[in-house]
Amino acid sequence: MVGTRGIDESSEVAGGDARAETREGRGPLVVGVDGSEESVRALIAARRFARLTGSRVIVVFVRHQPPPLSPDIPASWAVSALESGERDVRELVARWLVGVPSEIVIAEGGIAHELERVVAETGAAVLILGRSHGGLLHHLLEGSGSVTGHAIKAAAVPVLVAR
Repeated sequence: MVGTRGIDESSEVAGGDARAETREGRGPLVVGVDGSEESVRALIAARRFARLTGSRVIVVFVRHQPPPLSPDIPASWAVSALESGERDVRELVARWLVGVPSEIVIAEGGIAHELERVVAETGAAVLILGRSHGGLLHHLLEGSGSVTGHAIKAAAVPVLVAR
């Protein structure tokens, strides 16, 4: 298993022997999903790749607290937004990964760091991400640049960018 930090072990979406890839020397596919249109493209690419290779898919949703935008915005709104994002990701996985052995990992922290952690802990064969534009929000959350750009430069495994 991936470890205990941020893992939702009850989130098996489809059947199959989740450990079969390990016995055959093939790691799972890790896909970063945040509910955006770009991450839906990444899910679709993961589904296609998984069906071709027989790999399972580990979907990673990183819960992160954005910096407060205004003292007038209640803290409960941020919690509500995080819960809504997690719910959206579960619905996307249920829709796009039907028939594909998969699980959802809910992580907390920096997006790029958590994706790297899950890739390392699972022995992933590939990291699949949607094309990111690296806008202002990514700069605020990650410090600089897009998560996809960072992954392309730093990932220990091949990175497939869905466009």
